[in-house]
Amino acid sequence: MDTSLIVLFSFEYNLNYTVMKSITTTLLALTISFCFSFILAQEEKKSLELKEQTVKTKHKLVINNSTLNYTATAGTIILKNKDQKPAASIFYVAYSLDDNITNRPVTFSFNGGPGSSSFWLNLGILGPKRVKMSDNGRSTPPPYHLIDNIYSVLPNTDLVFIDPVGTGFSIALDPTSQDFFYGIDEDIQATAEFIRLYLSKNNRFNSPKLIIGESYGGFRACGVTSFLQNEYGLYINGIMLISPFTNDILTWDSPGNELPYMTTLPFYTATAWFHNKLNDDLMPDLFSTIKKSETFAHNELALAIIKGNNLSESELNSLALNLSEFTGLDVEYLKSKKLRISTKMFYDKLLEKEGLMIGRYDSRLTRRINPTDSWSNYAIYDPSTTFMDGSYSSTFFQYLKTDLNYPDDRQYITFNSSIANRWKLGKFKGRPIYLGEDISRALIKNPFLKIFVAAGYYDGATPFSVTNYCFDHIHFEENTKDNVTIKYYEAGHMIYNDQTQLQKLSEDLNQFIKSAY
Repeated sequence: MDTSLIVLFSFEYNLNYTVMKSITTTLLALTISFCFSFILAQEEKKSLELKEQTVKTKHKLVINNSTLNYTATAGTIILKNKDQKPAASIFYVAYSLDDNITNRPVTFSFNGGPGSSSFWLNLGILGPKRVKMSDNGRSTPPPYHLIDNIYSVLPNTDLVFIDPVGTGFSIALDPTSQDFFYGIDEDIQATAEFIRLYLSKNNRFNSPKLIIGESYGGFRACGVTSFLQNEYGLYINGIMLISPFTNDILTWDSPGNELPYMTTLPFYTATAWFHNKLNDDLMPDLFSTIKKSETFAHNELALAIIKGNNLSESELNSLALNLSEFTGLDVEYLKSKKLRISTKMFYDKLLEKEGLMIGRYDSRLTRRINPTDSWSNYAIYDPSTTFMDGSYSSTFFQYLKTDLNYPDDRQYITFNSSIANRWKLGKFKGRPIYLGEDISRALIKNPFLKIFVAAGYYDGATPFSVTNYCFDHIHFEENTKDNVTIKYYEAGHMIYNDQTQLQKLSEDLNQFIKSAY
């Protein structure tokens, strides 16, 4: 072989070997670097979750020509288990005036679900910012905007918005124990422990203390109040229940449970009144018409349902005519259903001729029914919720980043739909979930406790008439029934979304807060 070819072959072999070795070494170095960076990132994320953090920012809010200087705090508090090991990281947003007022109240707030984060009440009415809505309570076209909230309760109380585990940025630190927090008793205990820790870390034990909850959050508020008093000796000045969940047996349409046919009737009447489906003599005044409906529901209708199959044909005919007047539904249809109208039936039938669907959270709102609609996917298409989700979610995401400077890039979970299906009933297993029990216990220990209830006439999720029935049957002692104030609004479940009722609710809440201590 030619010597020059041998030398060339040897050179190319050495060159290729050198290049391949270099490439292999580089790839190996990159792989090691990536793995090392990934491990560091995971450890950093874990350490952030295990470490409590707070981000404080300064702001101003002008209400009635008065400037409020306040500090917003976005942060986490670590809950520990019985072995004093970190169990959960709870995210919260708090607002406090910068004035050093030692006796200033502090109000703890959360929403419902279970599975909802606390951003609804924060951006809806309580906090210093709110979502800009149209005059009819619907959202504006995107992009959405936050505006200064002149209806905030911040002038009268500091605020702390709590996200339960599985919502917002709140998580169980051991993923295998996530479900531990999904239950009535566990949720109440975790929320109460967060409140105790917040009071301790911020030296607020002797501040007047209030709790506000919306929907299921109203039930939670009563349970937390009772738990704080019984277990920690922390007495609450006042609780505010916004469209509260009160007693599931009063709304649960199921065979053998006939209470809902009576308790929901005044809500049907209010809705039919709004849609102009009642007789002319019942149309001039909503409030007197509701009273007449309540009287009919508690007397003639209740007695008829109790009679069951013993109701005579003439009684059925007469009562169906009366029930038709209060529901706007066809007499023959009511007779065929033996006077028993479920919520689904009412939603299906009231505007059937117009081909419209009624909103569950606000029965004034409607949309055209599609052939594919079914009751099982009603929540997806509910006209009273779909228009709000985008405006509240996107504005809060932006708010966290730009106003509160919170550095977490994880998804902020506004609503965790899987939680409700995993919710443990605890002491309420096998019996109705009922908030009156905790109210009675709390008032026995603390007869100074004040309770405010807000109910919307067009709320089909927690009807005002069901709330009335619940509070009419709570056991009160030593004249503590006078501690309860119930206010009504021409609005749906999220009362504050109705711009005509927002101011009224704000005035009522501010007045209650000032009177509670």
